[in-house]
Amino acid sequence: MIELAERMSRNSRHPQLMLWVAWLVIGANSKTADDEALLMRHLVRLVREWHEVVDEQLAHVVAIDPPPSR
Repeated sequence: MIELAERMSRNSRHPQLMLWVAWLVIGANSKTADDEALLMRHLVRLVREWHEVVDEQLAHVVAIDPPPSR
């Protein structure tokens, strides 16, 4: 999932829109699988780190738990 998130984030010309599209695709069925939630968590992190994009509207729609502390 990390490699997929890195590829998606790196290749996106519109990282903020990519997050919304990813969320819409993940939410297309009624249940979100663990790997889908993990992908979304990594996408949000990478877009924030690499593109300095933080979408407050998306944050109100998507409930992403922070990863557990190490």
